[in-house]
Amino acid sequence: MLTYSTRARISGLPGEALAWAQEAAKLVAKIGGRPVQLAGRVGGHSDIVWTTSLDDYSQLGSWLDSIQANADYAAMVKIAVEKGLFAPGSVEAAIWRSL
Repeated sequence: MLTYSTRARISGLPGEALAWAQEAAKLVAKIGGRPVQLAGRVGGHSDIVWTTSLDDYSQLGSWLDSIQANADYAAMVKIAVEKGLFAPGSVEAAIWRSL
């Protein structure tokens, strides 16, 4: 079992960034056919993280390909960049393996 995560630090208006993050989670779940969880950091910087569980690396690759090729997803990312919702350089993706 794998968990894929993407973390970002909010730098724009928090309400607008959180609304965008929720819509992005819904869109990625729809595109990829897998549930997406969204969580916010308690204390410290205003970080948020999206996570998705996948069975194996093959499924991860297919899942990522479907999301990255989607025009609606690309348009959402463009909006986030143009509005400065997240701090440049703060977006970090990771793959976690269950132990």
